[in-house]
Amino acid sequence: MMPSRLSDGHVPLGDIAALGARSERHEDLRNAARDGNVMEVRRTLDQPSVDVDAVSLQGRTALMLAAMRGNVDCVRELLDRGARLDAKCGLGWSALIYAAMDGRDACVQLLLEKHAKPGVRGNAGKTALWVAARYGHDACVLLLLEHGADQTELEDGMHTPLMKLVRTSCEKSVCWALKHGADAKATRSYDGATAMHILASSSRFGPRGHRDWKTLNILQLLVRFDSPIGAVDECGNTALDLVAKGERSGGHQLDLLELFLLNGADINRLAHDKNGRATAIMELMWSHEDGAGIEAAFVESTLVLNGGKLSAQHIVRCLLE
Repeated sequence: MMPSRLSDGHVPLGDIAALGARSERHEDLRNAARDGNVMEVRRTLDQPSVDVDAVSLQGRTALMLAAMRGNVDCVRELLDRGARLDAKCGLGWSALIYAAMDGRDACVQLLLEKHAKPGVRGNAGKTALWVAARYGHDACVLLLLEHGADQTELEDGMHTPLMKLVRTSCEKSVCWALKHGADAKATRSYDGATAMHILASSSRFGPRGHRDWKTLNILQLLVRFDSPIGAVDECGNTALDLVAKGERSGGHQLDLLELFLLNGADINRLAHDKNGRATAIMELMWSHEDGAGIEAAFVESTLVLNGGKLSAQHIVRCLLE
């Protein structure tokens, strides 16, 4: 509301003071929502002339700030007081997009239960599903998919939605997507890579001695839904080749390699290659030949476990090259 003006064009001092006090109350509301102080949110909203949807200089409402910080009690209070679910900031982002970006799954769930629209797009075209998948927030991705978010929002002209979820280790969402028709055999447009290739080439590091269970479980899901484990991309690599060449700590790399072999990957592929390309086992040995301690032990155990599967030519190449 604009302040009234006197006949000479000046604004009465009383109106200016009232506007200033109102602006302070709005700032207090946003600060309380951001900080998770639900009692202060209630106290501020109980004061006269407070707009629950008042925006900051960046165009953010109290609801957006509460959702961004994961302050679910404040989100609930603001919604109960009439906050607009799908209001947008200057970037075109809604409270749901902010909550999804920061992995605030409790806030995402509440906003969706209150019928926030999962398909709202920011000015750059990004949706809540896109940002949740981009930052690997599996629980948020799954909630959005279960509440009607469109998988195709993850397409970028090169990757399928499934590939995006695999790349960011969204295990539960990968399972959901596969059960709801995602094509595990689809290939990337520019190099023929499958979701299996993307899983194998995505570098993931973790504390030494801890298995990367998400990656291992996603591999099992892809196998179960018939992703071709021996598919060759346009660079001539199978997923097994990419695992052997990958930059992982020894335990993670070898866990994944063993699981590929258990599921039918050909350990002797390239053993007779006319151009002398290295096999996965050879790549593995070379990548750890200067390693010490636990990494060397991992490689030795892999060779012992799989020695009986190696062809004669493969053994010769491992010894001589």
